[in-house]
Amino acid sequence: MRTIKILSLEMENFKGCAHRRLELDGRGITICGENGCGKTTHYDAVCWVLFGKDSHGNTPGERSDFQIKPHGLRGKMPTVTLTLEVDGAAVTLKKVYRERWEKQRGSPDARFAGNTTECWIDGTPKKESDYRAYIAAIAPEETWRLLTDVYWFCRDMPWRERRAMLFDLCAVRGDAELLAEKPEFAPLQAALGRQTLDECRARLRSDRAKANKALEALPIRIDECSRSAADFAGLDFAALRMELDRKTAERDAAQAKLAEIVHDAAIEKASLRWERAQNALAALENENTAYRQAQTARQEDPRAALLREKSQALRALDGQAQTREREQAAAATAETRLQSYQTRLDAIAQEEWTYDPICPHCGQQMPENKLEEARAAFQANRAAREKTLREDAELIRSDLTARQARLAALDRELTALRAQFGEITLKLEALPAVEKAEPVDLPDYGDRKAALCSELDAAESELHRLRTDRASLGNELRGQAAALERELDTIRTQLAKEKLLEQARARMEQYEAERQTVRAEVERIDRLLYLSDEFTRYKSERITEAVNGLFDTLRFRLFTPQVNGGLAECCDALLDGKPYGTVSDGEKVKLGLDAICGLSRALGLCVPLFIDGAESVTGLPKMPMQTVRMAVREGEKQLLMLYKT
Repeated sequence: MRTIKILSLEMENFKGCAHRRLELDGRGITICGENGCGKTTHYDAVCWVLFGKDSHGNTPGERSDFQIKPHGLRGKMPTVTLTLEVDGAAVTLKKVYRERWEKQRGSPDARFAGNTTECWIDGTPKKESDYRAYIAAIAPEETWRLLTDVYWFCRDMPWRERRAMLFDLCAVRGDAELLAEKPEFAPLQAALGRQTLDECRARLRSDRAKANKALEALPIRIDECSRSAADFAGLDFAALRMELDRKTAERDAAQAKLAEIVHDAAIEKASLRWERAQNALAALENENTAYRQAQTARQEDPRAALLREKSQALRALDGQAQTREREQAAAATAETRLQSYQTRLDAIAQEEWTYDPICPHCGQQMPENKLEEARAAFQANRAAREKTLREDAELIRSDLTARQARLAALDRELTALRAQFGEITLKLEALPAVEKAEPVDLPDYGDRKAALCSELDAAESELHRLRTDRASLGNELRGQAAALERELDTIRTQLAKEKLLEQARARMEQYEAERQTVRAEVERIDRLLYLSDEFTRYKSERITEAVNGLFDTLRFRLFTPQVNGGLAECCDALLDGKPYGTVSDGEKVKLGLDAICGLSRALGLCVPLFIDGAESVTGLPKMPMQTVRMAVREGEKQLLMLYKT
């Protein structure tokens, strides 16, 4: 342990002291006197010669109560000489606070230009920087203050610095080593990684805050999905799909009918329906006739053959009439198309070539050869179009001529059939009636005939409507198809909600699973935070035990329990469980002495101890270092020096 003692102290013109010399020779001393006699001046002189500050850490001129020059004495130079014994070797330190006077050019009087400090070590002048380095090598300023001021460590030193110093002196083991001591801290050690415990706790708290925020948001999302699912759950999607199929079939039927009308297939279909009904009615009549004939006895009746001929002639006549009607309609269509082609040919024939002699791109006069090429191209195009129209018109004209020839043939056939029908009718009228029993019709003849007649009338009406009101029917079917398409869009919109319902339910399951995951994460973080609190308590016990082992009666509270169960860092000095601020002044001095003894042992350094206000302390413990006591004694106008033997 390094030991430093004061051998002698000499002051000249320092504060209120003109001259004083103490010969301590490493002994303790008690300086007695009334207040204001200059007891503390000795402590200030030692601090100033070592560090350039008083015992409170003030430099000359900083405060009005630390003016080291005597008042009103110009030219006096405060001087302090201190002789120390450092590990048995004597060293003399001297410091002079010298005034600087400068004479300005042209002025007869010198002017005060400030103060300067001169330093000596063992009689050798030193630069102030070298002097400070030498003192720091013997005892750094902070360490000197720590080991000479009984109030500094427990009262004046910031608690965080005090706590850090205690941890350094106790060589507190790292968190990793302490965690490894107990197996239950293994999860916490794994979670730490390369982080410190405080960083890990901050990260865990941040993760927990994020997880709690997610937990707060998830029920809202689940509720939103639940409301969406409730809105869609009341829809009968199976019925909607059936309705979609039915409406689709209706729309397709309407579009099919529209296509038949547009492409004349509806007329052909209605005509075929009419012919089938007509043929079925004729077959029924034949069947009924045969049935009636079977009811009468056989007799020669020339009317039967004539009636058959008449019926055949009538059917042939109707068939030829229908054929002629179709041929005539086709011929009319061909004539209309020929007239259209002729109109277009006339329009082409009236076309004349026009041109602009100025080029629209470059704005220059068009060359003659370009104009000729344009005229030739125009004439070629007009000739090509006329040729195409004439060829098409020739084909239509050929078809029209063929149809007109067929119409003429049909007219001749119709004339012959009418004549034949008239002859058969005249023959029937000329024959006398044959008396015979009145036969009856087939049992279902009336119903069947009525049904066939109704079908025939319906087919005929439909055929008539298709021929006379084709555009109106097309518009009606288009409207039906469009209305059905709108209904289908509405149904598809409703059916699309089934996908939204599935998505809402899937999101609900996803959010629920996420909530369980986040809850598990929160529980894991809480377990780790609990382990960190437990480790902090364990660590605090170990640290507190190590720290308090440095001292005899002084104890430190390094952790304060919190309401939430955690521990807050602190560094409070205690005496028998009582806080430092609640004990008496004498007990504060004793605690400071205990702190200095413990710190001296820990630091391996023993320096002179100054106890100001020593009169308030009784029963001072025996101290291993040189002690300078400063005590107030009433009636002592002059300082009394009591050396310890």
